[in-house]
Amino acid sequence: MALFLMSLGCLALSAYLALTTQAIDGSPPPLDSLTPAWGVSEVVTKHLSSNDSVLRQDPSPHVDAAWHKFADMGIIGLTKEQVIKLGKNPAATVLAPPSWGVGNETYLAQIDAVHLAHCLNSMRQSLHYNFNYYHPNGIPNVYAAHLMHCQEALAKWLMCQPSMDLFTFSWVEGHDGPFPDFDMTRKCWNYDDLLEWQDEHRVQTINTAEWSAMVAPEGTQRKPAPILFKESLSRTPFNGNRS
Repeated sequence: MALFLMSLGCLALSAYLALTTQAIDGSPPPLDSLTPAWGVSEVVTKHLSSNDSVLRQDPSPHVDAAWHKFADMGIIGLTKEQVIKLGKNPAATVLAPPSWGVGNETYLAQIDAVHLAHCLNSMRQSLHYNFNYYHPNGIPNVYAAHLMHCQEALAKWLMCQPSMDLFTFSWVEGHDGPFPDFDMTRKCWNYDDLLEWQDEHRVQTINTAEWSAMVAPEGTQRKPAPILFKESLSRTPFNGNRS
């Protein structure tokens, strides 16, 4: 459990420092602006153990507002050519409906860094000491399936892009044994710039009702349903305990 909680803390910092980009006029942006080799904006010491970090504080409206900003997933638009460059099949990729007013060939996408931040936030809200605050009436199994997806997504991301930064151990006041020193000098990108870029390219017309009303056009190619979809079919209430 200690290693798991330590990993979540490291992941929070890593995700928070994940990406930056340049704002580009026009819609949609070139694909190379979505997955570039940007370089770093600064070399600084990041204090993982900072006592005043909002990422480690107990639930509150202030904390929730910060996490909402950090994990606010926006829908952006791609062209057919960009979808193909991603290795996807446009015929099986969701298009924005013409009623949204964003063109007849705007494919919908999200930035994975923000998706992973959203996953981390969902897991934070479902930790046993936060569960009753965020889920006083329990959760449906569809949400439990979402957490299983998040657990897998975060683990695979950590294995795909493992941090090779090194931390040492120190002698600290009030403790006789070695204690980990997580204050590491990192080459950091600006996550706030990423969120700003996402807002500039967000499909602004989308709302929950419009998203829920979307159906596949007749003749659309369909991919095999993933396990997440199959797990989500169960609606049995979940109260934080598995029998």
